[in-house]
Amino acid sequence: MSGYQVRGMWHVFALVAVIVGVVEYGDRTESRRFETCRESGVPLDECRAFFFGPPRTEADR
Repeated sequence: MSGYQVRGMWHVFALVAVIVGVVEYGDRTESRRFETCRESGVPLDECRAFFFGPPRTEADR
């Protein structure tokens, strides 16, 4: 393998690592929000509406 091919593979690896990190951070943030709702006793539907807006209906699609 030439040096150029190896450098290209490192870029791909770095890009995948960044994407995985962003997705994991989003999942942790969302579960932290719901954990806070559970601890405070707020119903999960109200909590979801607070963070993500009202539920979508068929008319919204």
